[in-house]
Amino acid sequence: MLGIRAGKFVPGIAAVAACITLALGLTACGGKQSSAASPQLSDRNDGSQATEELVSQSIDQTLTELEEMECPEGVDEELWVEMKDALGKALNDSCRAGIYPRRSATGMDGGGHKWPPYSGHSMLCPYKIASAPPTGEANRIDDLAITDNGDGTFALSWHYRNLGDYDQDGVVAVEDIIPLAEHFGETYETEDTNCVQAVIDGSGNGRIGIEDITPIAMNFAVEVEHYAVEGAAEEAGAYEPVSEVAQDAGTGEGRLEYSTIIESPAELWHRVVPVDSEGASGEASNAVLRPSNEPIIYGVSSTEGYQHEEYTFSATVTGVESLEYAWDFGGGATPDTSSETSPTVTLADAGEYQASLTVTNADGSATFPFTLTISERDMWAHTWGREGSESIKSIAVDDNGDVYLAGITSVRCLILKYSSEGNLLWAKLWGGDSGEYFTGVHMAPDGAIYATGMTDSFGQGHDDALLVKYDAEGTLLWAKTWGTAAGYERIYGMDVDAEGNIYICGDVVVWGGKADILLVKLSPEGDAIWARTWGGNERDRARDVLVTSEGVYVCGYTDSFSASENDAVLIKYSTEGEFCWARTFGGAEGDGFQSITGDEGNIYVAGNTASYGVGDRDALIMKWDSEGNVLWVRTWGDVGSRGLNDIIVVPSGSVIGAGATNRHDPENWDVLLLSVNTDGDILWGKVWNSPNRNAAYALEDDLDGSLFICGEGINAAGEWMDVEGTLSIPDLTIGAPEGTSSPIEGIVSVAEGTENEPEGVLDSGGGKEDALLIKNYPR
Repeated sequence: MLGIRAGKFVPGIAAVAACITLALGLTACGGKQSSAASPQLSDRNDGSQATEELVSQSIDQTLTELEEMECPEGVDEELWVEMKDALGKALNDSCRAGIYPRRSATGMDGGGHKWPPYSGHSMLCPYKIASAPPTGEANRIDDLAITDNGDGTFALSWHYRNLGDYDQDGVVAVEDIIPLAEHFGETYETEDTNCVQAVIDGSGNGRIGIEDITPIAMNFAVEVEHYAVEGAAEEAGAYEPVSEVAQDAGTGEGRLEYSTIIESPAELWHRVVPVDSEGASGEASNAVLRPSNEPIIYGVSSTEGYQHEEYTFSATVTGVESLEYAWDFGGGATPDTSSETSPTVTLADAGEYQASLTVTNADGSATFPFTLTISERDMWAHTWGREGSESIKSIAVDDNGDVYLAGITSVRCLILKYSSEGNLLWAKLWGGDSGEYFTGVHMAPDGAIYATGMTDSFGQGHDDALLVKYDAEGTLLWAKTWGTAAGYERIYGMDVDAEGNIYICGDVVVWGGKADILLVKLSPEGDAIWARTWGGNERDRARDVLVTSEGVYVCGYTDSFSASENDAVLIKYSTEGEFCWARTFGGAEGDGFQSITGDEGNIYVAGNTASYGVGDRDALIMKWDSEGNVLWVRTWGDVGSRGLNDIIVVPSGSVIGAGATNRHDPENWDVLLLSVNTDGDILWGKVWNSPNRNAAYALEDDLDGSLFICGEGINAAGEWMDVEGTLSIPDLTIGAPEGTSSPIEGIVSVAEGTENEPEGVLDSGGGKEDALLIKNYPR
């Protein structure tokens, strides 16, 4: 006997299952699992008490046991007496109703018989009490489900059904009034049919009350000893045993849930049937179909993409291993066929291609045809400007694909918002009487926008760090400055951590000294948390900052720890402001870092170098680990000068840098894009070739993989061209300077700047250099 509590009777009185009037209209339970706590039940025993002993009780003995039950701890004494009386009366009434017993004392079926009128406690019942399995619609399992495990096996799952068995130990008995008393008066959402309260609410009215005594009497001694798992070739066919699941194998905090693995070798329908300790079967569950062992392909991903880009395809497949795959992309990819489970291919020109996947195993094969739709990426370029000059220094993209640009126009802060389709949504200017500019923009975790830079109009009377917060509609939320009483602060880079804390970097010049690298951490509301400087006796400046789970990284250049003009420098701090290490890289000429990004514990920095490469100044990319060890360094260039101002890692895993090159015209620069893989191999170089000067200062991608490049240009005229360059791998000269890291005190002030919405000229040029934004490049 499984799942029976010690000391619990397992009687099955004659005719009790039907003796209470059916007009009560009892309802079944079912539905999703609730997180409600389970009843406080007694420990279950191991079923060692023999079933024959448990079912030999007469009704008279059962009532005696009920009367002697003590009130559980925490249950009201009066309620407990009321419940025992109610259950005793229900049992007595059922006997007087004259319903036949399930089994007589001699093992013979009971014949038609009317009990004598009830008087007092004793029933003088000539019949013994016997168990029975759950029957009827209220006890039918209707949520049997099947899950494909993907390895040729399937899992069946269902919930316990035995109306009146409120403690869910497998049998309906007098002890089931204990959880009823413990949860008396509780209510629940009737849709939550697998919570504890739904199990105890035998009447199905959404409230646990005295009326829930009746299902105990109606179903007294109804028992589930185990479930028989059965299979058949047809849903309505002849079912044969497959396996068994013990009643006490159920788990969960609410209604008990069961799960079992089936490994039948062919396509079969399955159902579960409750069985009592005498081997009698109850109400069968709904039936579910287990597919055959032949492969079944449910779908492939993805079926669309953009031309000339790399994609990895996968499929949802079931079937017994081993499985052989045959992909055919119908001319839409290179390679166009593959036997890999998840092949990576490069898509062909835009169009629709009829593709297919065939999967084969020892039992058969399946083919899934699909249309591979390849599109061209949306590509456009826009400029925005007024009579003077505009330049965009930073870019951010939100989850909708909208683009935010921050920069400068006429010594005032400029921020623009474009839609992903290239429509200008709004433009804002902010500033005071002297001059300010934005150098960084970043999305906040709450969907707002932070912009940082420098102000000469507000703060401590000199150049101060500026931080401004806007909402997505361009409404100014607040503007603050951070600065020292006797210094100049200029900010060039920013980053935001997962909690919304803001990190800004640049340089600070204290009266009588030279520039030191400055790093400041502020709260999401712009309040200072800590500030640090780093440097030596000469000029040191930061250009970008990156915060990761490993720490805070700052890159820039240093004159203090360079034998030449300047060296590139990379510094690491903890998020609490503790200095970790510093590294320099450089040669005989000037070298510097302009941007930093990260991926899976690796750090990528980009900038330019005059010490290495083949041109006057070459693009520079380096990969470091989080402990300051160089993994590789690459330079790329040709005649003239090239440099990178920003760098990102895109979803494909490659690294893309944006900057400028004058290789075509020493007087006019062009936007430069350069891509390398994570091993340092150059993948391609592209320039935005225009009759006018243009340059890129930042880039960002969106969730769809589109790329946005921003900077400055005379107008929107231009086209992308592939450009060749020479790759160099310089000998490493890495320094570990012992610069001075010091805390610095700054003052946060509210900046009361003025704001307006300027009118600008789109695309055709508004004066000198205009704000430039380009979406995508040919792939």
